[in-house]
Amino acid sequence: QPIEGKATLYGGYAWRASGTLAGKPIREVFHISMDGSTFTGARFDDPHFELRGVETRAFAGSSPRILSVMPKALQAGTKNATVTIVGTGLSKEVSLGDGVTVKKVVSASPTKVVVTVDVAGKATAGQRNVKAGGSAAGKLFAVYTAVDFIKVVPSPAMSRTGGLGFVVKQLVQFDAMAYSKGADGAAGTEDDIEVGRVPAVWKVVELASSNEDHDAEFVGSIDRNGLFTPGDEGPNPKRFMQENNIGDVWVTATHTPPGGGTLSARGYLLATIPLYVQRPVQ
Repeated sequence: QPIEGKATLYGGYAWRASGTLAGKPIREVFHISMDGSTFTGARFDDPHFELRGVETRAFAGSSPRILSVMPKALQAGTKNATVTIVGTGLSKEVSLGDGVTVKKVVSASPTKVVVTVDVAGKATAGQRNVKAGGSAAGKLFAVYTAVDFIKVVPSPAMSRTGGLGFVVKQLVQFDAMAYSKGADGAAGTEDDIEVGRVPAVWKVVELASSNEDHDAEFVGSIDRNGLFTPGDEGPNPKRFMQENNIGDVWVTATHTPPGGGTLSARGYLLATIPLYVQRPVQ
């Protein structure tokens, strides 16, 4: 979707923008590359600076390049999968590497190509080189055999209380990221393949530092999409000695992959005091 708003370019390279995306207010902080072809930075929800993503964008008409491939990985044996390639200087002549057959070009433009592909059942797991006309890139697309484990990201993470009119609460968006072990069959090594985000059941679980803490009851709540919202700032009469709604907990994710079984992971969360001094970028 297009972003509507206003941007100011400082010094020929520092991009600062505010506007709306899908009806929600956003802000952007980007810097243009030395050669003037790309700009990299963060787009975040306003006023939640912590809910942001790092992006790289290319100017239309710049030298051919592939910026992203979605999805970033497909399982061996997958049929009729839709793959979207985004970049500049693209064409309908697409290659996704060994074992991946392009069956149909759904749409094609210089900045976006959508294709339908099949992945061979015996395709070798690993990264693939992607080509779309004169544009090429490595390590943006992979083939994997199975989802072997998940991770909770970010970890460690930090939230901040607020919400009583003085400061805005600092939220945390957790994701369950699925991985395949790669060719060596071992988890936690360099050839692990990141499959992408997967749905999960989320919980906030006690990380006890003493028997009376009960932090998991007071620090906040997490929704079905992994968005953690901390409690209100200030003393809580319901807590021992009217403590604030702060503490440290585990955030757990449980994923049920197709075919049965469950995969679980946990991440560390520190729920702490408000950030009263805002940085200029905020």
